[in-house]
Parts: sequence; C-alpha cells; structure tokens
Amino acid sequence: MEIQFCECGCGEIPKPNRRFIFTHHNKGIFNPRWKGGKIKIDGYPHTKKLGNHNGYAPDHLLIVETILGKLLPNGAHIHHVNGDPSDNRNKNLVICQNTGYHHFVHRRTRAYFTCGHADWRKCAYCKKYDEPSNLYVNENHHIAWHKRCHADYEHSRRIKNHVIDFNN
Repeated sequence: MEIQFCECGCGEIPKPNRRFIFTHHNKGIFNPRWKGGKIKIDGYPHTKKLGNHNGYAPDHLLIVETILGKLLPNGAHIHHVNGDPSDNRNKNLVICQNTGYHHFVHRRTRAYFTCGHADWRKCAYCKKYDEPSNLYVNENHHIAWHKRCHADYEHSRRIKNHVIDFNN
C-alpha cells in the first residue's frame, strides 16, 4: 500500500481515503488568495520553502546558497550593495562573515554618501562627520566623538543634575 501525503504539501498523512488533513484544503495552491508562494517580509521577498521555521526563506539567501552550492555559514549575513532589498542580482549581493562586519559596511556606506569619505566617523554628540584623527573612537562600543562635544555634554548634564531651587 502506497502512503498518501496531504496534497497541501505539509508532509503529513491524512485519514484514509482523504486527499487533505481537515482544514488543509485551503492551503497553498488550493487557497484562492495563493500568490505563487511569494511574500514580502520587511521589504525582502521570500519564497515558500518546506523545512524553514515559518515556511518561507528569503530569496537572497536561496540565491547565494545556490551559487555557493552549500548552506551559508552560521552567523553570515548578506548585504545588498544598492540598499534595495528586492534587488537580488548576483552583483548586488555581498556575503558578510558576521553581523559586526555587516554593520561596518553600512557605517562606511552612510559616511561615503553623507560626506564623501568612507573612513570618516560621525560624532555621537554633534552628529557631524569628521576624520577619525580628530575624534575619540571607542571601538568597543562602535562610537566616536569630538572631545569638545563630549565635554560640553558632560558639563550640561552636571548642571541639570545640580539645579538648586531657591523658592523653598
């Protein structure tokens, strides 16, 4: 006797002489609102793929894994060069080895398009870009600031915390 799986594609076995598990007849291609297994999540196109935790996998991940011929290493991220999450052309996808490197690529891209210098950093206080030699750079927290901006901030913070009420 041949095993008959549910025709919705879930991989489960329905009761004997049934094509679907109860309520599965409206899933997948049998649903009148079926869009071919494609959805968008946060602007990124996803394709229906069994075995994934929510049933869908990002298209850019499927494309990169197809090109590599293997799964993407744990912790790796895919960066879209032009910033368009739906543009999954090969030349627009870059594999970043971890989240930190992916953030680094975004920080350099923002700096380049804002001030024309990819190496410049943004001051955490005045929000202006400047050469790293003019800034104190804390690599542990990935922030940078001008010494003068930091001193002004600390001075105003101390004044706010020590306000004296002369009305009492």
